[in-house]
Amino acid sequence: MEYLGLIFDMDGTLIDSERSYHIAFNRAVLNLGLPQYLDMYLFSVGLRKDLSEELLKEKLGQDYDRVCRVWDEIMSYEKEITLKPGVKTVLNFFRSLKLPMAVATSSHTVYAKERLAQVGILKNFQVVVGGDKVDRPKPFPDIYTKTVALLKIDPRNCVAFEDSPAGTKSAINSGCITIQIPDLLPPDREMLSLGHKIAPDLVSAVYELGFNIPRQESGT
Repeated sequence: MEYLGLIFDMDGTLIDSERSYHIAFNRAVLNLGLPQYLDMYLFSVGLRKDLSEELLKEKLGQDYDRVCRVWDEIMSYEKEITLKPGVKTVLNFFRSLKLPMAVATSSHTVYAKERLAQVGILKNFQVVVGGDKVDRPKPFPDIYTKTVALLKIDPRNCVAFEDSPAGTKSAINSGCITIQIPDLLPPDREMLSLGHKIAPDLVSAVYELGFNIPRQESGT
């Protein structure tokens, strides 16, 4: 198999943000004395903002607004943005091979570029496509189809790295070679039946592709 390009999801794949959102959400509902909503955030992992808000409104009902106020307040103190393990090693490795790289994220494009710049990895990507650039969000294939087209390669020669079920389905449905690196949600029976590769971390995922990548974390 010839690999001609790579596409990465952002939250939960490149940036370790989903865990912070989850912890802050649980702190918010506990602070408000609403333990029945613990872990409800997990239902929204990988979804575009509008769909995530719609789902949480349904789950939280009349408590939605006050939970979000406290959740936002807690998140406002979350200043540090950290990368997932192995990200710099993987990006530097593929950059040395001169393979084009892109990001396909459910987040807004401008916000995504800001976040990627904050952690010092934006320069690695020729293309960044956010959920605002497509009509249908993940798990529909649109965002991967668009990103592959911008890279000007065939999806059958493009590798997609994802963490969430919605994102993984989106990549698979686009025809990309898909590797899932689960973050907050372990693959369920449905996900395991899809036949894609699953790896415990990003470096292991690259090994799954047959590359001999160094194990140690490299610099920028």
